[in-house]
Amino acid sequence: LHGTNTSSSSWEEDREDDVAVMETHHYAQGVWDAFHLWCCNSNTYSSATTKCDIEQQQHQTKQFIQLFIASLPHMTGTTVTESMIQNAFMSQMQQQKQHSFTLPASLSSPQKQIDKLIDLGLLLPKQNHHRTSSSSCSTYWFTFPKMGLSAKQIAKARSRIFTKLRRSMYKEIKRSVLESKDPDGVFVVRDLLSRGKIKICVTTSGEEFVRLVDGM
Repeated sequence: LHGTNTSSSSWEEDREDDVAVMETHHYAQGVWDAFHLWCCNSNTYSSATTKCDIEQQQHQTKQFIQLFIASLPHMTGTTVTESMIQNAFMSQMQQQKQHSFTLPASLSSPQKQIDKLIDLGLLLPKQNHHRTSSSSCSTYWFTFPKMGLSAKQIAKARSRIFTKLRRSMYKEIKRSVLESKDPDGVFVVRDLLSRGKIKICVTTSGEEFVRLVDGM
């Protein structure tokens, strides 16, 4: 997820330390939250002229969201390219042919699909030169709408974990203790592991200890 470093001067800056890692099923839950937020906004600001038009738009978007979530296992990095998204979509649609699944004309082209995911707040163009158009970008961050609201919580949780580890006698703490004593422990331990900031050491008895990587 992009947008988790509160020290960044701009939420859209391309910073590798502005990334947190989340398990797919947790991200999928957030995708549905983003869809419901979009539905609330579309009820208020939609250009559709009738309630029937709005409901049709929402139904089509819901189908698209289902396709996106079903395709997530094929997109496991912190960024995703346009071709990766299209390959994942094509693979999933092939599997769903028996259910006569088709995308509406408004989402028929790859660019329209990318634009829709950006509009939903689920993708953010990876900008190296402050480009703002999705058509000039082929790589994207995964994100959530209003991601900045949780950025401080993630940053503080990371800081707490680092502080605990640095203050411990051997710069390590039993994993089960670290995860159970901190409200965000499970998420942050997995996040820091994926970013190479900590490592897991297993004792001969099978106990896992979280240890700071040398130099941290």
